[in-house]
Amino acid sequence: MNAKKKILILDDDADYTALMLPLLVNLGYIVEAENVGANAGSRARAFQPDVILLDVYWGTQNIMWWQILETLGGLREVRPRSIVGLTSKLSPRTLDEMGRRIEDELEVIHKDEVDAHGLVDRLQKMGLL
Repeated sequence: MNAKKKILILDDDADYTALMLPLLVNLGYIVEAENVGANAGSRARAFQPDVILLDVYWGTQNIMWWQILETLGGLREVRPRSIVGLTSKLSPRTLDEMGRRIEDELEVIHKDEVDAHGLVDRLQKMGLL
């Protein structure tokens, strides 16, 4: 593990980010979180993360992942595979029915299936950490 790796969590669920942030920090990562969709792009540009964990549906703000991706702009072009989708409520089929195939754009990890260690393990296997 490289202690210098930076992870940005973009998720409207403040409880989830409040739980994951200190756990990932304790595992040796530099971690920041953003819970306001309108601030996602500026936070990502300022922090310059190695990995972005992006909630795919911001239900409290009625925002979808592709809207957040648009705010990330050039950052996504530089590191296109460094953005990973997170979901707890929506299946890939439900997401497909919303008009865009998420698997064409992002690898998705279900929040309910992994704890902080499992999340890091998945990201390491994907070659992101």
